[in-house]
Amino acid sequence: MPAAAVRSPLLAVCDVTMRFGGIVALDRVSFDIGEGEIVGLIGPNGAGKTTLFNCVSRLYTPNEGAVLLAGRSILGLGPHRVAALGVGRTFQNLALFSTLTVLQNVMVGIHARTHSGFLANALRLSGVRREEREMRDAAMELLAFLELTAVAHHPAAGLPFGTLKRVELARAMAGQPRLLLLDEPAGGRRAPHEPRHAGVRPGRRPRLRPQDRRGPAGDRAEEPRRDPRVSRHRWVRGLMAPLLTASDLRARYGWTRVLHGVSFDVEEGGITTILGANGAGKTTTLRAVSGLVSTEGAVHFAGRRIDGRAPEDLVRAGIAHVPEGRGTFVGLTVEENLRLGAYARRERTRGADDFERVYQYFPILRERRRQVAGTLSGGEQQMLAIARGLMLRPRLLLLDEPSLGLAPLVVREIFRIVRAVNRDQGVSVLLVEQNAAIALELADHAYVLETGRVVLAGSPAILKQDDAVRRSYLGY
Repeated sequence: MPAAAVRSPLLAVCDVTMRFGGIVALDRVSFDIGEGEIVGLIGPNGAGKTTLFNCVSRLYTPNEGAVLLAGRSILGLGPHRVAALGVGRTFQNLALFSTLTVLQNVMVGIHARTHSGFLANALRLSGVRREEREMRDAAMELLAFLELTAVAHHPAAGLPFGTLKRVELARAMAGQPRLLLLDEPAGGRRAPHEPRHAGVRPGRRPRLRPQDRRGPAGDRAEEPRRDPRVSRHRWVRGLMAPLLTASDLRARYGWTRVLHGVSFDVEEGGITTILGANGAGKTTTLRAVSGLVSTEGAVHFAGRRIDGRAPEDLVRAGIAHVPEGRGTFVGLTVEENLRLGAYARRERTRGADDFERVYQYFPILRERRRQVAGTLSGGEQQMLAIARGLMLRPRLLLLDEPSLGLAPLVVREIFRIVRAVNRDQGVSVLLVEQNAAIALELADHAYVLETGRVVLAGSPAILKQDDAVRRSYLGY
């Protein structure tokens, strides 16, 4: 083939090496992407996928190697210059402006293509107003394409994680990139078998036996013979008042009501899971328990009413919240993150025993204790988030989508550790999870949320027998 007919790749990554201290995250990575190609980057958690994206988008500077865009080296350019050259990206952990509306977040992605300067914008010249109309129209067209028109004027805060993933995709597309880097775009999205509106309907009567309905202890099914591996805390389930009780819980974001009279219990030493599709109200339920949203109804913890109390008071009372998206301090080291987890404890002694306790569950964190949290893999960051919660020595651990964006083997390991913490330390767990199969394996009791309402409640064994649950959440 003549040399003139050979087209250079759009992106060329040549022998890229990236080290964080003594840890080699990328080791002489090389590949090309041609114009118009779709290339998949596959690897387990910690393989270096996100680190490579950060090198290409210039958030990181590699120690060695070259990155060429359309034949031009971009390693000497800042991230904004690379974006202006036509590189758009999404992030594994969402990077949206929570106080802006969905429309405004997408319009941010278009600003790099505008021509008006600071003075013209300050004087609100006619050309600026015309550009803003064009930006708004282009953003609304993208939102319509991604089925986001209904939430265009809703603040990003409070929207389901799967919806926010689409908002971030719309913002990346708004810059009309030549190269689009998608980092775990399916993280937090519905499984392929799960319909947009799950098969369990708010008005449908749950097909539960009387002993499986919520109610006093005397209405429960007879306990099986005790398994010696089961914690004594879990064995007394149903024989004492619940550790946490939510009654007729209602919550809203602005004019949008999200929870419509949700009621549930978490037993002392038990594991309770809340299942539901994106937008069902699962994350809002956890936020309501930990005082992060205004609510109506009542929440009792350890016999005391706690709704309306400040989040920091609830932390001191023994409620640790591991949020969706992990919430680690990416600029601090692993050890510094863990120290912050113990900061609110009533007793001020935070010695080596606390670190040793969490390192026994998460030995990889001991190895990474001097490493900056933002350079950890997704699975390691999730482990750090849970470990930070355990540094509080909580009575109740709230876990929001701990499997989000993680490889199956890592998910299994994290849930194994959660089970061990519950068994060994008697920590009660309220788990929100879209991976229904693994959540039902772990839990003692389960609730199904649909559009902010509890539509099914019972033991995992009973829920697994429900046809609607099997179709909508278990895929068979």
